[in-house]
Amino acid sequence: MTKIYAQGKVELKAACHAIMFLDPVLEWEIDVNKKKKRRSSSQNALMWMWLDKIAKAMSDKTGYEVHEIHILFKNNFLDGKKISVGGLDALEQTTTSLTTAEMSEYLDKIQRFCASEMGVFVPLPEEAQLR
Repeated sequence: MTKIYAQGKVELKAACHAIMFLDPVLEWEIDVNKKKKRRSSSQNALMWMWLDKIAKAMSDKTGYEVHEIHILFKNNFLDGKKISVGGLDALEQTTTSLTTAEMSEYLDKIQRFCASEMGVFVPLPEEAQLR
């Protein structure tokens, strides 16, 4: 399967040109989708800053480390992707493939949970600068 990413008239024209030269004898499936923005590096950095702060605040009570807090939140706040092989099933939760909007929603859930259930304040970058 070949993916073509195009932006602007020249690249879109080249994509159309590539489609025109597909073998007409074969049957083709062509999907055209607007590319979604993946989570930003600043969103990812904010998440890890929060996870570190949460792990430090909770380590006396739970003993959990940063990666364990990460797994806990992913398992509770992300839908995940079902993987099945040979009768075995697993649910993979990852932040890597989230869009910027999905990552914002995930971070909001973490922030609300920490404030309401854990008594831990995790600031946004602009709030951290005010302190």
